[in-house]
Amino acid sequence: MKITTRRITYWAIMLALFCVLGMFSIQFGDTIKVSIQLFIVFLIGMLSPGILDSFIISTCYLLLGLFLPIYAGFSSGITPTFGFVIGFIPGSIILTLIAKIFKEKEIKKMIFGLLIGCVASTIIVYVCGATFMYFYFQGLGKAKDILTIIGICITPYIPFDIIKIILSISVYLALYKPLKVLNLK
Repeated sequence: MKITTRRITYWAIMLALFCVLGMFSIQFGDTIKVSIQLFIVFLIGMLSPGILDSFIISTCYLLLGLFLPIYAGFSSGITPTFGFVIGFIPGSIILTLIAKIFKEKEIKKMIFGLLIGCVASTIIVYVCGATFMYFYFQGLGKAKDILTIIGICITPYIPFDIIKIILSISVYLALYKPLKVLNLK
């Protein structure tokens, strides 16, 4: 992989998009706060030319968020939901790997591959988030069983994440040809 000015610019644009849009969230009821962070993770995974690109963007987001309020709800640092941010790194990498396999296929196979990649990415983010939250509450002495954790931090978000998958694939398909001109490979 060759590091070029074009590639570094791509990293900066995707990181800026992640930082700016990732901090906004919409509150549903008292407990459900939906952000578009996972949508951005999907775009990074689909648009990145290689796993190093996904790794760099996601890791920079994680590191910046430790000190700056760029996480959902303008938060920063290590919170109970920090595990999801950790999950963005392997989630975007897995999606990049799967997307690379299906990028040059016919449209139906490409959509199927992107769908599989997004679902795999989502599962990885869920596992990382739920695991971290479980241990976070254990460390505070407020132990919760794993089913309670799943009920709090995963189940209510599944419909929203399905919408994010559909929207991210649609955006990717709309951007695929124009961005192919950039040839970041």
